[in-house]
Amino acid sequence: MIAQIAMGKAYDYDLRWRVIFAIWYDHLGFDDVAQKLSVTGMPIRARWVAQMWMLFMETGDVLSVQGRRAAAPANQLIDVSARAFRLV
Repeated sequence: MIAQIAMGKAYDYDLRWRVIFAIWYDHLGFDDVAQKLSVTGMPIRARWVAQMWMLFMETGDVLSVQGRRAAAPANQLIDVSARAFRLV
């Protein structure tokens, strides 16, 4: 039998915003936020909290990029226009 390795599911969008609010409004550090939110049953690491903070500071949102194609924006524009001209 071959073991199948699957990627982990992205954390919930609400949990991501709880991280930002804990840092922004409660003035907690990354380690404190990870410890505070880990009691909900899910292990959360300070590194992930830091990644969410950096994502928020760069984009203003905490949307997951899981499942998105990691192509350059120019390539994504080409893909979008190619879909418009697809024959059905």
